[in-house]
Amino acid sequence: MAAKQLASSNLATPPETYLYNIACAGSTYVTIGSDDSLRLFNLPDLKVSRTISAAHTGLSCLASGSSSEIFLTGGRDARIRIWDHRSASPTASIEITEPKGAGFSALKCAGNFVAAGTESTKEGLGDVSVLVYDLRSPATPIRIYAESHTDTITSLTWHPTQSNHMSKAWRCALSKTQWLSDGSSEAQIKLEHLESGRRPQCVSNEMLVCGRS
Repeated sequence: MAAKQLASSNLATPPETYLYNIACAGSTYVTIGSDDSLRLFNLPDLKVSRTISAAHTGLSCLASGSSSEIFLTGGRDARIRIWDHRSASPTASIEITEPKGAGFSALKCAGNFVAAGTESTKEGLGDVSVLVYDLRSPATPIRIYAESHTDTITSLTWHPTQSNHMSKAWRCALSKTQWLSDGSSEAQIKLEHLESGRRPQCVSNEMLVCGRS
């Protein structure tokens, strides 16, 4: 059955603004843009309920939280910020800092744990890591998986069933995949890297809502 477009909106973005990602916090949806702003909106009318400007310096990634009230953002400013969409404050409720000052490029939440991938900014081999934080004590990461590649981490996925393994994979010239086992890890992670550290290119700044006809 063909999809039918129900609504279309640029979410009141300025000209030449790109929308990178979408996440949901309960019935509220969130998107991040190239203007470093967060936009909260509703479905199916795509009406913007709130805009938070300057959410990061170099806003780069977004993820749904473990509850229906929160969502997470990461940026090239080496910060992860956790937001409660019910709060009237334009500031994050929790802020986490990358220990070496590396920019974040991917986030994924599973319960109290957040996996965060970093961005490679070097020509050639660069230090790229996945850090795992416990939100109950987020001052320092509980795990750091460090690698040297030319690839920025572009996505993270927790395994839905295997709670004591972590897998890593990345896209590069050799399409290499590596599997690791960590008996004390809380979940399994799948990684994808983008060759040469490039950011995924965005193709549109228009939000679409589709349904079945």
